[in-house]
Amino acid sequence: MSLRIPEQHRASVVRIGELTADQVLQLEGALQEAPPLLDEDRFAAAVSSTLDFVGNGELKEILTVLRMLYGVRESSGVTIAKFIEDICEAMRRPGAPPDNHAADFDCEPLRRNLARLLAIPRLDLVSRAADLQSEVPNSFDSARVLTDLRPIFDRESGAEMEGAVVLHSLKINYWHCGELREIHVAMELEDVKRLRLALDRAITKTTTLQAFLKKTDLIELNGDIGK
Repeated sequence: MSLRIPEQHRASVVRIGELTADQVLQLEGALQEAPPLLDEDRFAAAVSSTLDFVGNGELKEILTVLRMLYGVRESSGVTIAKFIEDICEAMRRPGAPPDNHAADFDCEPLRRNLARLLAIPRLDLVSRAADLQSEVPNSFDSARVLTDLRPIFDRESGAEMEGAVVLHSLKINYWHCGELREIHVAMELEDVKRLRLALDRAITKTTTLQAFLKKTDLIELNGDIGK
């Protein structure tokens, strides 16, 4: 398969190849022991808490690349060995400046490290769960309800207020194909109450399902039980 490594991730791929055998072993153990969390920041923090050779920020970039590679390999259906060769081939193709020596890229250390880091069951589980979570075109970012009082003026001069209405506007920020977008929805008080009921019901159903999961051997990856 023809694989392309995004320019913003090439440095992290190089960094993976620079890890020593002992560092890879430590990282492998930390990844397998870390709680399986979908939230990238919390997952990186949990993993980095047991490592002393990499900072949390750099580790988050490495984990982002690894999760991306897990997802690409899953969708391609190739073996890990073949996929690693595809990665090496992609890294040998010139990227953005100053990446002018891509053809001379020594892939042996990267090949050795990826052979271990792409075969971690815990990271494979997190990656597949993240892919499942992202199989919709839009994902929520944040929300805010704006409430204001709109006066109604008299028809003649507009100098007197004859009444007023309370209006609510639900502003939702969401991600669409990597782009942050927003939508505004006008609401009345009864709409706000119905939305609150729907959200409360979703929380109740989540609590019920999490209680069920605790009785099984299934792993809950949201990491917010009891929150």
